[in-house]
Amino acid sequence: MSEEDQGFIARMKEHGYLNLARKVQEHSIPPWPGEVPFWRILVYRIPDEFSANEKVGRIYKPTTTLDLQKNRSPRGIIVSAGLAAMDSLRDHGMKIGDMVWISPNCVYRVETGRNEKGSIEFFFAYVGEIVLNEDIPERLTSGEIKLEREGRNHIYRWRDDLVSSNTEDRKDPPVYSDDI
Repeated sequence: MSEEDQGFIARMKEHGYLNLARKVQEHSIPPWPGEVPFWRILVYRIPDEFSANEKVGRIYKPTTTLDLQKNRSPRGIIVSAGLAAMDSLRDHGMKIGDMVWISPNCVYRVETGRNEKGSIEFFFAYVGEIVLNEDIPERLTSGEIKLEREGRNHIYRWRDDLVSSNTEDRKDPPVYSDDI
């Protein structure tokens, strides 16, 4: 790991992004071009187990087919979130650095470079386009968050919350993947 990469990870740890710093090291995530605003999130693509291990056989497949198969389940790590998105993520038991699945309808991709494995891609999405989070079950099991019921609504309570939240304060995303 280069000195620049080590400095990048150290700055993340300094600012409290331990979860993200661990995932950046684990998945060799390159630096991203900037921070996203508002309700947006920026996700670094990590192929699911099936897509990552799929072998190209002797049958010719056009690159468009290969790209479609590679992106059929856009999975990745949240590396940046706007302020409104961070509020919504936390209210729904998530945070920056989580492994999430984005709606396959998400068409906002940007290639920021290339390496020996191919293109380096990030997804831009609205926080409501997250359709699955792989880290919430572990967080619930460890007690980092608790799922509680308040009246007719459910909320996540974080162990480290200094301020008690309630369903009236909860930030729900303004857009969902099936709103298209």
